[in-house]
Amino acid sequence: MRQLDRFIPPAVQAAHREPKRYRDQIEPTGQLHPETFTVNQRWESDQRTCDVRVIMPDGSLGRPDLTAWIDWRTRRCVSWHVDATGNTDTINTSLHMALIDEANIGGVPEIIWLDNGRDYKGITFAGSKPSRKVDDADVPRWRGMYAMLGIELHLALPRGPRGKARIERWFKTKGEQLDAFLPGYCGNEPKNRPESLAKKEKTRDGLMTLDEYRRHVAAWIAQYNDSDDHGKTDLVDDGRKLSPNEAYRRWCDSQRQLANEQALKYLLLRWGKPLTVGKNGVRIEVDGQSYYYGATCCVFILER
Repeated sequence: MRQLDRFIPPAVQAAHREPKRYRDQIEPTGQLHPETFTVNQRWESDQRTCDVRVIMPDGSLGRPDLTAWIDWRTRRCVSWHVDATGNTDTINTSLHMALIDEANIGGVPEIIWLDNGRDYKGITFAGSKPSRKVDDADVPRWRGMYAMLGIELHLALPRGPRGKARIERWFKTKGEQLDAFLPGYCGNEPKNRPESLAKKEKTRDGLMTLDEYRRHVAAWIAQYNDSDDHGKTDLVDDGRKLSPNEAYRRWCDSQRQLANEQALKYLLLRWGKPLTVGKNGVRIEVDGQSYYYGATCCVFILER
């Protein structure tokens, strides 16, 4: 062990033995210049479980998930969606809202920088390579959503928050400025969990519904986008601080169009992998319930 400690630098040892501590305390970091990306050139997106317990539509208690998209240069939230669970459908919904929102005057972003989670790497977005010759009807399935929209896709490094630092900081700000002051706040870690929460969960006295929480999130995001009360030095123009909304409007000097306007409709559909035909036909799963088609009917092809 003394020989290993002598010849292997401590940073290398930590990288292999304690990767989390290496990433948080030792790994070299670099800061991008504010002008690296222009307004609306790069969007970042991620999903985060909110630090609030609410009453879900089915009557159960749970923590909703927030899916958000922000413009990297101005930190402006261009779209968001709150639901009981974050998944590919919430990503589709929030992206569709961003692309049709007239307030996003820059149009379609050139680059999107996404979390490396399973939902963001699904066949809907990243596509899949065709294993056979495909016809026109199969093209959307293997090209993926982003290629159809004319957007360049980048995935952040797995288990590394610095790859999308701005939206991580945005989620933290939202938790500190909104969630911490709402009934049902459960803290971002066990040691911050209020002692009174257990009683509230038992009686449900004062807890919000999911729709009520959505309204709070909408009001906070609107206030955040319009606020110039911040310490961000890269949102200063002629010596005056700009709000994310004002910076976006002032500095956005171009508008990108969709590569294929018809591609928007695919965002409203639920994509899936090709199905395998078994003895019971094909099986599809919707909201945890399995359905079978083709088990009781057959098609015969007669050849001469």
